[in-house]
Order: sequence, then C-alpha cells, then structure tokens
Amino acid sequence: MRRDVARMREHLLKTYFELMLRSGGKRVTVNDVINAADISRGTFYAHFRDIEDINEQTGDRIISICSGLLSEKPLDEMITAPDSAVAACLDILMKYEDALRVMYKSQNLTIVIKFKDLIRNSILEYTHHRFGKSESEILSTCIASLVVDSCIEWIVSDDRPPRKELIRTVSGFIAQGISSAIGIQEH
Repeated sequence: MRRDVARMREHLLKTYFELMLRSGGKRVTVNDVINAADISRGTFYAHFRDIEDINEQTGDRIISICSGLLSEKPLDEMITAPDSAVAACLDILMKYEDALRVMYKSQNLTIVIKFKDLIRNSILEYTHHRFGKSESEILSTCIASLVVDSCIEWIVSDDRPPRKELIRTVSGFIAQGISSAIGIQEH
C-alpha cells in the first residue's frame, strides 16, 4: 500500500475513533467522518465500503493491539495463576475504557465478542492437551466470557467495587471451574 494511501486510511480510522468517543453512544455517520477529517465523500469510499466497514476495521485494530499486549502475558496463566491473568486482561481493557463505555452504551459489542474469542482461543490452545476437546472448549469459552464480561461490567459501572475484589472474585470462579473440570475428567 502506498504511503499516502496508508496515511489517509490511518487518519480516517483515528478520526472515526475520536468521533466515536465524543459521540457518547450516538451513531457516527459517514458525513460526520467526512466533515471531521475534511475530505471528500469519494476519498472516504476509496478506503471503506461504509460506516460499518470503518467501525469493524477500528475494532479489528483495537483487537490487534490487544492481541499484541496479551502475547506479552501468556494466557496459560488463566489456568495456572488466574489472578495475574485476570489483572492483565483488565489492564488491557482499561486502556480502552472510554471506547468500551461508548460501545457498551450504544450496544456495539463487536470488540467485546472479538476480545472474548481472542482469550478463548489462547486458553483453548493451552487446555486442549490437558483436557478433552469438548471439556477444553467449554472451559475456555466459560473463562473467556467470565473474564471479559466481568471486566467490562466493572469498567462501565458507576459504582465499582475495589479492583482487587473484582480480580479475587473472578479468579475464584475460574479456580472453582477448573477444579470441577478436573474432577469431571478424572471420573
């Protein structure tokens, strides 16, 4: 991709993200992006199919960044040391606190779903050899949903319990689930 094309694409993605944050949950339109970026309609459509396309690519960019951050913190710890792994996931999600609040308010949960899949797939890779295939899939799906949903509910809540309490509670549920899964596997 040519450098000027790549720069324009980055400019549009950044403009859309900033508009989304300022919108307070209201829908951002193509016209909003065009006006804020000071470009023509044709320039927008040369880079994106429609507003859903730029929204999806913005989400993909965030997930790509999250994936890089998660790769620095092995998710196998979700099984072996859930406290530190839950804290790492919360830290990553907190980097996008404002965006998550806006998306949650506007019911745009694409990033949430993608983040769950990212965590689930990482846990699945680790647990597949420790548990049977179906147990591993159930366990990884439950853990990913528990961690992401709990962290996001905490982030968007106006009345948050202490961070340590959230991490302890979620880690406790993970440990109980793993103990149950091991017990089922041994029978």
